[in-house]
Amino acid sequence: MKNIFKKADKSKAKLRLALFGISGSGKTFTALSIATGMSNNIALVDTERSSAAKYADRFEFDTVDLEQPTVENYIKMIEAAGVAGYEVLILDSMSHGWKELLDAVNKIARAKFQGNTWAAWSEGTPLQNKFIDALLKFNGHVIATMRSKTEWSTSQENGKTTPVRVGLAPEQGKGIEYEFDMLIEMSEEHNGFVLKDRTGKYQDKIIEKPNAQFGKDLSDWLKDGKLIKTKKQRISDWVDAECNNDAKAINAKLNDLTATMYFDFESLVNVQHIDRLFEKCEDDIVKFEESSIKPEKINAEVIETEKYDTTPSGKWTDEDAVKFERLMEYFSAKNNDIDAGREAILKECAVDDVRKIDVAALYSLWEKYESEVDEFEKQAGGAKVD
Repeated sequence: MKNIFKKADKSKAKLRLALFGISGSGKTFTALSIATGMSNNIALVDTERSSAAKYADRFEFDTVDLEQPTVENYIKMIEAAGVAGYEVLILDSMSHGWKELLDAVNKIARAKFQGNTWAAWSEGTPLQNKFIDALLKFNGHVIATMRSKTEWSTSQENGKTTPVRVGLAPEQGKGIEYEFDMLIEMSEEHNGFVLKDRTGKYQDKIIEKPNAQFGKDLSDWLKDGKLIKTKKQRISDWVDAECNNDAKAINAKLNDLTATMYFDFESLVNVQHIDRLFEKCEDDIVKFEESSIKPEKINAEVIETEKYDTTPSGKWTDEDAVKFERLMEYFSAKNNDIDAGREAILKECAVDDVRKIDVAALYSLWEKYESEVDEFEKQAGGAKVD
């Protein structure tokens, strides 16, 4: 019998993303932001009386008003978007369709089942299933927004009681989250809490104001399966642009950014240190990324791991860079000065620039001082990282 199985490949996979939150949490704006990072060929089905059109000066997209948000009409719009060849379809919002379906089930219950809504769902469930089937069959990315049920709570601040809106579950059928690759709950501050994530990158994380770069990252992941661009690479890209790719200016800018650290930018590998540096210039980086994104020219190349070019005799791996960082911290402490520590390492390796330290020299230096580095970190309360 011929083998009907083939190697799994998600290069042709399409995203199914759901955003839900209370009124004013930024669902529509966020959906358009994410979609813009994925494509410049966007369609939006609007059940909010043309509310999305208010963003026409911020985003490029085509839209249609769905005045009667029945399941049947949703399906027609999804199919029409597919025929027209749109790459991203935004359903804003799906909650109106659910409300219409509930009303239809109540009518069926009164007309056929003496008010028994449980029995009426024998006709309502197939309608919902048809809608889900149409959503999954759409040959493009789908971003759906959903309202969440809202309750009011109170909080105490400075002795005063303040009413606070609390978002609950999305206004949709039970189990709807199973149909999506990613489920994000939006807060009043327009931040997204990732409740479900099939990329494995964002689960249980808070995404601050998900934007076009976030959409591009998701698109890249779907295209080639690699991790999104690292924070270090994002810093580097921003600095390159700020300095118009002038090598001297770039070097000066990076040195300025890392002036308070034990190491230069090329040697930076510790995640906590990278995070600290990224936070320092995050606002400028995000502005640069949003202004430079051109969906029709998106470069699918992303960075999975970073290698450190040194000399033709070899490259530093991430593990090598960690060793150098630990050596740098040890020598700097030993000499009571960062520059003196760097000079001590260069002298040990008989070179005049960190980038000239090849793999063999680094390993030799590590073997010579490993025990002293371990002892130094132990006294300083640090943890050994191999």
